[in-house]
Amino acid sequence: GKGTLTKLKIWMLEISGPNATQESITLAATALELGVLLSVVDEDLDAFARNLSQLKPYYAALSSFASSPATDRKCHVLGLNLMHLLVDNRLSEFHAELELLTENEANTPYVSFPITLERQLMVGSYDEVLNAGSHVPDPSYGFFMDNLL
Repeated sequence: GKGTLTKLKIWMLEISGPNATQESITLAATALELGVLLSVVDEDLDAFARNLSQLKPYYAALSSFASSPATDRKCHVLGLNLMHLLVDNRLSEFHAELELLTENEANTPYVSFPITLERQLMVGSYDEVLNAGSHVPDPSYGFFMDNLL
């Protein structure tokens, strides 16, 4: 768990830089994504924010490779970040993050869920917000839903 993640973060310092390969960047991003998910399980919002801020440069680096697909968990992590911003009522940051999404990312269930939830909150459809708790795209969203409600 956390010990392995710490070792991976130390390793990431060694492989980062202009000569980093696509494979090493992908591995580092995957490790940090797992850190984000682990912090949600631990209900540790500080670690969540830390891992997410460390992850964003790796996403940017991966986007510079023409043949680089997004990591398998990218949309899941982006959706969790949107949930975090929504729960903390940081709506300007929420909308800034929306601007950075591609259309494909925004249409995934992981990302479209917090977008729909925010719209329901803005128009006052609180019954729909309450019902959304039973239709989360992944159990990890439950932590944020519990804090929202």
